[in-house]
Amino acid sequence: MRNLPIGLPRLGKPIAQILSPALGKPLIILEDQRGIEDILLRRNREFDKAPIAINTLKPMLSNATTGQYTTPELRAQKRLRADVMSAEFLHKAPFKVIHDFQNAALDAKWVAIVGEEPGVTEYEISKLQNQLAGGDNRNNPAPPCGVFPEREVDYIADVVAKNASSPFPGWAQKLETYTPRHRQFRKAVNTEIAMVINKAVERFQRQNLGKLEAEEMDTCMTDMVLRRLVLAAKETGRPLADPAKDPRMLEETVLMLVTGYDTTANVLTWFVRYMESYPAAQAELRAALETTFSDSRVPSMEDILV
Repeated sequence: MRNLPIGLPRLGKPIAQILSPALGKPLIILEDQRGIEDILLRRNREFDKAPIAINTLKPMLSNATTGQYTTPELRAQKRLRADVMSAEFLHKAPFKVIHDFQNAALDAKWVAIVGEEPGVTEYEISKLQNQLAGGDNRNNPAPPCGVFPEREVDYIADVVAKNASSPFPGWAQKLETYTPRHRQFRKAVNTEIAMVINKAVERFQRQNLGKLEAEEMDTCMTDMVLRRLVLAAKETGRPLADPAKDPRMLEETVLMLVTGYDTTANVLTWFVRYMESYPAAQAELRAALETTFSDSRVPSMEDILV
């Protein structure tokens, strides 16, 4: 049985039969919405799989349920997985998406702030694909510029959340600065963030004054701040202090990375939870998107921002 628009209504019949030596058995075509719904929802036990479906899938998956006609052996095979798609079972096996949203938010913020691709999300996708293929990730190291932001931003978020609930949060934060982990954090900040800042400084110092006045050079927050510092130094004739050693520059960059990182991920997680819980709201949103972007392609960033 197949629901094919071959013009049966013009024959005045909701069902037709095609006879062909090439097809073997007759092919029945049903073109009636109520009949199709009745068979699929209420009479599905009366019909086995169509030969065309069996013949299509059997060469690739001959031992799977999709490649076999119904037999007692197949029923026993299906009973083993009968409850896999039930709501009760699925409620026991959720996976947390907040880490994925955190990676995406961190990637976006890192690009906006320092102008480089950290590749955290891309690395996680590659790691998962490698695991599904049966490999390990010992030869798939995280990108150098991706390790720092994820690890250190997580550290700040965890410490702030932990010490905020202390009876003496100020003292708790102060004591944290004496821990080995905090010293590791400071070393990472002074090394990684300073490296990014030095790249931008070298790029801007090679430009003449006229080009530095153009805001088109601001591809990220670091570029904008440093361009203004270099421009001010050139105009006044004063030497530019090393921004990579300026604690205000370093810590402000880290602050911009931390703020909004976790909250953005939380908002996205709640949004997905809301859409899953309220199908009507999801349908309304989908209809609005389809109306705004009438073609079938996925809208680009430029389309959404217009």
